[in-house]
Amino acid sequence: MWLVAVCGMGLEVSGANQFIFVKFSQLYFISLWKLNRYMKFNTEEHLDENNKKLLSEIRNKMSVTFEIFNKPYFENFSINNSVTVYVNPQIFTNSSVAHELLHAWFRSLGLHGSNMIYLSAREKPKFSVVFDKKLCDHIGNCMDHYKIYPKFLEMGYVPEDFLSSKGMQCDINSIRKLRIQNNGVYSAKHLNSYIGNLISIYADHLPNDYSQHLAQMQSIEPELFDIVTEFWQAWENVDIENPDHITRTDFETINDFIMNIECWIENKSIY
Repeated sequence: MWLVAVCGMGLEVSGANQFIFVKFSQLYFISLWKLNRYMKFNTEEHLDENNKKLLSEIRNKMSVTFEIFNKPYFENFSINNSVTVYVNPQIFTNSSVAHELLHAWFRSLGLHGSNMIYLSAREKPKFSVVFDKKLCDHIGNCMDHYKIYPKFLEMGYVPEDFLSSKGMQCDINSIRKLRIQNNGVYSAKHLNSYIGNLISIYADHLPNDYSQHLAQMQSIEPELFDIVTEFWQAWENVDIENPDHITRTDFETINDFIMNIECWIENKSIY
């Protein structure tokens, strides 16, 4: 249609230009056809039985919708009792959808998450300079991953499909380059990286050997290492599917972590 309209305007093309013109037109129509095909892609029609069952379970507690986008990954966005899963039809796999739906399933349980850390950090300048939104989101993502991974396996998917990154979650050389403090003055940037890397190691679902990484990190800042380690060990023990509504171990775990970090930071100079 576009080609006819252009030709109808009296445009004359010949020789090499004619070849280029035709090729451009073909690419245009192919792109238009792909776009139209993607926009008509119905994610729910492509779900396997395990994903359909999980989706039904989640929808008992919150709204779930699917949107199409053209990024090289899948993601989800949630607000209140609503979640949107973004899907790229070009790279569609049920394991990728399952990963995003499991994040939604985790939120449907009504547990406390890393947003609690972020909100607490915002009220304290020294805390917030280390625990920015990116780090808090990373901690929350890792907390999710640790708890949803067993259910991912129960659904019949393989460990290698849980995350797109297949290797180690952090590089030993990047840890060796960390300069947490200089003459008693601490770097917010390096503290941020230290905590993020340590959480990544603990959250890794694959059996990678991090013994050197952990030994190096413990030697850099032993007290902070113990605080983060204690937090993660406590999180491992939280029963998310059968929570104790009296003790609220999810709340206590995160709250204890916040208090321990605040005590550690209190008398330190951070830039």
